[in-house]
Amino acid sequence: MDFFLLRLDQIKGDNCLSIFKKMGYGAEYTDFAMLLGGKNREWWTMTPQSYGPVAIQGDDYSTCRASWDISVGVRPAIKYSTISHLCKNGKQNASGVTEVEFGEYPCSVDEENDSLYKAYYDKKMILTDKNYKIVNPMVGYEPATYITSYPVYEYNGKKYITIESAQSQQGNLFTNGNKVKGQNRYFLRIEPIVWLVDEEADLAVTNNIVFAGVMFNAMSGYYEYDEFEESFMKKFLNKTFAKDIKTPEMHIYEEEHSSHRKL
Repeated sequence: MDFFLLRLDQIKGDNCLSIFKKMGYGAEYTDFAMLLGGKNREWWTMTPQSYGPVAIQGDDYSTCRASWDISVGVRPAIKYSTISHLCKNGKQNASGVTEVEFGEYPCSVDEENDSLYKAYYDKKMILTDKNYKIVNPMVGYEPATYITSYPVYEYNGKKYITIESAQSQQGNLFTNGNKVKGQNRYFLRIEPIVWLVDEEADLAVTNNIVFAGVMFNAMSGYYEYDEFEESFMKKFLNKTFAKDIKTPEMHIYEEEHSSHRKL
């Protein structure tokens, strides 16, 4: 699997992908992306400009951002033909765009957060060997990295991570409309990732902004002209994100086909 970011011309303009012609290019943060520091519904493109990579903001705006700005979120993209055999629950949405599920990732805060909080501190949740990682370069010490891990817990047949909100996020809204309490522990469900498919272009991109908190590239000056192919973001998408989103079924599929290739 080779994940990447879309170019600006694939998102805006006369020759943009059919996905964005039908739906526009505004996207919402998942609760995970928001709690990781995402702001202003911004998400990275791979298009560089002289003052930094271009980010999409809201429904009708694009702007340059410094490459170390971790408040900009990400909508990963991938060639659809490389994952189509593993996708589930395909359907057309109200805009006539095909949606599929592929992989799983922390997403929404659970409505039963208070009872989950109690179960967590009563040690009734089962700690699994799975975790999700947010990785950033240690500025001035590359290639060393700083890793934040979010272990996965199981409880009543569902999987969760836990994350604490920042005080500065007080009053922000979750996707369910509830307000964030600053410095509060929240439990986020692990859910299927929904992808939007453009079969003619052989591309799939996530419906939502699925994470924030990761630098496009490490800071080396006030602004950087960054190429995606050489960026830290590409390494994160293909070394960390690609591994983290795998479901047990995807691991089984890989093992079976790996053994067939050896035969």
